[in-house]
Amino acid sequence: MLVKILIFALIAAVIYFMLKSKLSGKKSKENDEIEALSECKKCGTFVSSDELKDRLCQECQQIKG
Repeated sequence: MLVKILIFALIAAVIYFMLKSKLSGKKSKENDEIEALSECKKCGTFVSSDELKDRLCQECQQIKG
């Protein structure tokens, strides 16, 4: 009886750690997306790094030029 309880606890622990590792992997992808944003120097909005030119967003570039 004790052996069955130990086996069940072991299986539950393995499943828990598998699910926990999958969930933490999703969180790191979300963090990468957040870190890819940069702040516009003029208006202070956050846009993706590839949209910035001279640290200005597209809207501020149009106003400037």
